[in-house]
Amino acid sequence: MNISVEVVMSLGAVLVALIHFLHVLVLRPKSLRGKLQKQGIRGPSPDFYFGNIKEMNTLLLQQQNKLCVRHKEEQDEDVCVSISHNWTSTLFPHIQKWRSQYGNLLSPFSPSLFF
Repeated sequence: MNISVEVVMSLGAVLVALIHFLHVLVLRPKSLRGKLQKQGIRGPSPDFYFGNIKEMNTLLLQQQNKLCVRHKEEQDEDVCVSISHNWTSTLFPHIQKWRSQYGNLLSPFSPSLFF
């Protein structure tokens, strides 16, 4: 029943790595959201790893489909071309939705901000 030093060291390293990832992926984002919410800054609740990326992509696709349908009805073509000076709502429909839902102050979450 002799456990070698290498096995103990490797298990310790794995444990430290797991604790670090738990801190980076779960505890730190929760703490930051809590601090923002205490200051009155609300926002959409993020998923565990991908944050709000799924919701952002679905809103962007809905916006693009809406523009394509509008263009097809006007031109009877399959070309999706839209010229608009309201480029922020075209490129970032999630920001427009979240502003109307949460007010001008919101906190979108992106995991890449924490690495």
